[in-house]
Amino acid sequence: MFLMAIFHLTFDLMYFYGWQIDMEQFGWRMLQRVTVSLFLLIVGMSAVLMRQSILTRSRSDDSGIVAAGVWRKFLRRFITIGCAALLISAVTYIIDPQTFIRFGVLHCIAVSMLMLPFVLPLGLWNAVLGMAILLLPYWIGTSAPDTELLLPLGLVPAGFSTLDFVPLFPWLGVILIGGALGHALYVMEWMPKWKRVPRWLERTSVLGRYSLSFYLIHQPILLLILFLILGFPSANI
Repeated sequence: MFLMAIFHLTFDLMYFYGWQIDMEQFGWRMLQRVTVSLFLLIVGMSAVLMRQSILTRSRSDDSGIVAAGVWRKFLRRFITIGCAALLISAVTYIIDPQTFIRFGVLHCIAVSMLMLPFVLPLGLWNAVLGMAILLLPYWIGTSAPDTELLLPLGLVPAGFSTLDFVPLFPWLGVILIGGALGHALYVMEWMPKWKRVPRWLERTSVLGRYSLSFYLIHQPILLLILFLILGFPSANI
């Protein structure tokens, strides 16, 4: 959450206030990739916890009923995150129709919610499947299609530009690796015996419990703070 806020604050200074910051530099690109990777790893781990909690609380011996409960939970998450993704697309379209977000991180997570019930039962094998998905673009190569309909697969037309692009290939692989890690830690109970963390650090976990809300409101808050300090933005508006 903190890394994401730092990256977006820097982007706001560059995009809205015209600060001379090269966001394509190696350091900034690495920060972006590390942040997205951590975000999606935690998505996979959280999906395991969500599924495991349903299996643990279920009082039915009917596997079909239990599976239906899992599907309902993941479908609700798909709808919630999908609506948030559409909101992000709409807002960014208003800001700039040329670079609005067609398939960003929330879109990727939302679609993944429909796939995870199929693959989470694979347990640790999700790490192998995830690595295969990460390497798939390098194995098969990519070409520039004439349509944006293939954006979720990571295939982009010539001249494509967007503020955020997180296609299923390869980023679904990161989510699946997170699923394997969550299975190892919380299902197989490989969780290490951590020492108690400081109380101030424990309190930061609230950001993780409300990560979607934080994602949606942190940018307006950052822009409001910048407006109060630097005034009305003049660049790209």
